[in-house]
This record gives sequence, C-alpha cells and structure tokens, in this order.
Amino acid sequence: MSAEAIPGMTAGFARGATQWVRGYGYADLENKVPATAISAYRYASVQKPMTAVAVLQLVERGKIDLDADIRDYVPYFPDKGHRITPRQLLGHIAGIPDYASEADEHLTEHKTTREAIALFADRALIAEPGTRFKYTSYGYNLLGA
Repeated sequence: MSAEAIPGMTAGFARGATQWVRGYGYADLENKVPATAISAYRYASVQKPMTAVAVLQLVERGKIDLDADIRDYVPYFPDKGHRITPRQLLGHIAGIPDYASEADEHLTEHKTTREAIALFADRALIAEPGTRFKYTSYGYNLLGA
C-alpha cells in the first residue's frame, strides 16, 4: 500500500463456509477514519462494468429486457418524452446528461440509489436516445436502480 500510495482498502474472500475480511489503512483519509471489514468506498467508474455484468446476468435470467422502457423497472424516473432502454444506458447513448459541475462529481456524502437519481432526474436529455454517445455516470446510476 505504501509503495503505491494507497490510503486504505478492505479485502476479503469466501470459500465454502470459510470467510475472511479485513480493513487496512483509512477508509476516509481526510477524517482519519480507519478502514474496517464493512467500510464503504467510492468505486467511481470501476462500478460501471460491475453494473453492466449485473444487468446482463438479469437479462440471462429473463428479468430484464434490454429494449424495454427503463421506466418499466424504475417507475419513479420521470417520463422524458422518449423511450430510454437499458441497452441505450449500457452504451451511453440514452441522452442522459452527466455531471453539471465538479461538485456533482465529487459528492462527499453517501446517497441512496433513489437520491442519486434525483440529482439528475429533472434535467433535460442532452439528445434523443439512440442518437448521440455521451459518457455518463448518471446513466449507470439509473441502470443500478
């Protein structure tokens, strides 16, 4: 950790009935909060492929249709006047905006999924879904919901 300047981490494994997990360093460097077995960390964009795998596993199980309206799964997301699909969200072509400011990008408080979606739910689409690529973390928040 010191060689790579890693301030903290939680690591663990499970094999059969055996489980082990432990925190090292700091979960919150600014406030000197030690990392523990249950520390929460900001995954940033590393979360996107994990979310994509989870969505596709649900597709394999028949629980998500990639071409359905996302509001079929997240009914509290407002109607944008266009169909937005999980497939479009996965490919960053759903027209969902990205952060409006650096403050959006560097939130320091944990939010529930519903609270995270509320940050952008009322913003206008940046393009008609399916017509323009725009890398967006908010689209993946919606997929996570």
